[in-house]
Order: sequence, then structure tokens, then C-alpha cells
Amino acid sequence: MPRRQQTAQTPPRAIRKSSASRPSDEQLIQACVAGDEIAWRDLVQRYASLVYSVPIRCRMDESSADDVFQMVFEVLLKQLPQLRDHRTLSKWLLTTTQRISWRVLNKSKRQLRDFPPPHDLESADEFAHRWERQERVREALQQLGGRCQELLTMLYLDSDSTTYEQIASRLDLAVGSIGPMRARCIEKLVELLSDLRDE
Repeated sequence: MPRRQQTAQTPPRAIRKSSASRPSDEQLIQACVAGDEIAWRDLVQRYASLVYSVPIRCRMDESSADDVFQMVFEVLLKQLPQLRDHRTLSKWLLTTTQRISWRVLNKSKRQLRDFPPPHDLESADEFAHRWERQERVREALQQLGGRCQELLTMLYLDSDSTTYEQIASRLDLAVGSIGPMRARCIEKLVELLSDLRDE
């Protein structure tokens, strides 16, 4: 097994994603159980954003969120050999993170009026499924790269509302070319997403 101190040394905000084709969860878990530390690092990277999203939803400060992140992956490290269905790893991680987050909040005696109890949260199945879809889109965008990645990110993922004029200026394009380029980029993205679903 990977050494315990390497469970989650790097906070997820600093983790860089790879655009290369990825091994399956089952392959990573088998490699982790066999002691492959690189596979463990890759597994942590793959699910960092999912795990970290939960304490953020709980409005935890950065230090508490990092503590939750560390605890979740320590539990996962212990449980990997007993994890029977690798296909449910995202759901398992989400449920575990919710429970640990709730315990941390209770232990700190923080007021929980603004945070719904676990049974009122979006179900683990729904949240994990939505997160997996978002991850596939992010991975496909990374594989797309170039101007297509920049354009689609500005159009659909940037938090600020961006006009066609601003996009044209940033990408050094004619305003009239953005629509046709968007259509071509979306077509390529759909193809990549189809390939990812088939993996």
C-alpha cells in the first residue's frame, strides 16, 4: 500500500490535471493495493475536486476543508482492499466526505442553521452522477485544447458574463466568426465525450 503520509499532501487547489488518457478506477485501485504510489497520487488527483467540493458547500474555512480532505483519503487508503464495487467509488467518496464534514462541523460547535442536515442534501447518487458528467466535460475540453478550449470555456464556464466582442478581442477573432467556430468546437467536444463514455 502507498505510505500513509502521502495520502493527500497536496491540497486539491494545487493539483494539476493530466489531459492524457486515464486508467480506469479499477486499474488504479488494483495498483494502489499493490503498493504503487504513483497510482495513489493519480487516484487522489482524480477525485480531489469531488471531495473538496463538500466542505466548501458546508462553508468551511480553508484549513478545515483541507483537514476533511486529508481524513477522507486516509479512510479511503484503509478501505481500498475491501472496496468491492469500483464503479461506485465516487458515491462512496461523496458519502464519506459528507459524514466527515458533518462530524467536523459538529465538533467545532459551529452553528449549522445555514447548512441542511445530511438527509436534506442532494443524494449521493445524484451529486456523484452530476460530478462525473462535469469531469468528463472538463477532461474533453482539456483534450480539445487550443482555441476551442478557450472559446467554450469563456462561453459556458467562466463565471463572468462575457460578450462576443470581449471574446473576439481576447482570441483575436472577428466577431462574426465566433458562431461558426463555436459550432465546430461543440461538434468536436461531443465526439470526445462519446469516446470518453465508451472507455
